[in-house]
Amino acid sequence: MKMLMKYRSSFHELPSWSLLPLTKDSSIVAGHYDPDRKVLALIGYNIKESLMAMPKLDENGIPMQIVKGGPKHPDNFKHERVRMEKYMEHYLSHPDDIKWFLENFVENNFGFMEENPSKGLSAIITPDQF
Repeated sequence: MKMLMKYRSSFHELPSWSLLPLTKDSSIVAGHYDPDRKVLALIGYNIKESLMAMPKLDENGIPMQIVKGGPKHPDNFKHERVRMEKYMEHYLSHPDDIKWFLENFVENNFGFMEENPSKGLSAIITPDQF
């Protein structure tokens, strides 16, 4: 059953496409294609609990700075592991898997115009070009 719709979007400032569910009974909340890595990320309705590193906050709600001599973190803030509920994520990276998924679950599976300075506006992103 075709349960998703594909539409033009951008991913990290690159032209891309995304997916939205057409019905409430769809098992996918959203999908995003990363044109740089050529990966389709699918976000499902199922929720799971997992541990995530979050900035540790002081009594005023401001992220706490790391004191000198402590372990360094790229953003220079203390972190704590927090249990959070999040949607299940699924990734398709093989071009044949992405093409199969689009053919079987996407209602409007056709190309979109790509804004590419070297090719002009006539280039079209299609599943065959993965």
